Amino acid sequence: MAMTLRFDDDNDATRLRAAAAAEGVSMNEFVRRSVHERLERMSVLQKLREAWGPLPADAMDDVHRAAASLGIDPDHAAELLGVASYRAAS
Repeated sequence: MAMTLRFDDDNDATRLRAAAAAEGVSMNEFVRRSVHERLERMSVLQKLREAWGPLPADAMDDVHRAAASLGIDPDHAAELLGVASYRAAS
């Protein structure tokens, strides 16, 4: 399937171009690899959720701290892990 990727921010395109150049691949190949890696990570997270079940509510503080240290929205991190949002768990 062919796709067109448009950036609203020139900075994103510049960063993509630089990252692709640093890896010695085309921007298309860089994006293709990135999408593949993201889908693999999501697959692993899904398998972990299925195997372990939901995280206990008291784990939300750890999720919040980890997300904050990585600059990730805690609610988005909770969603990825399949747990209630941080605000809902507080």
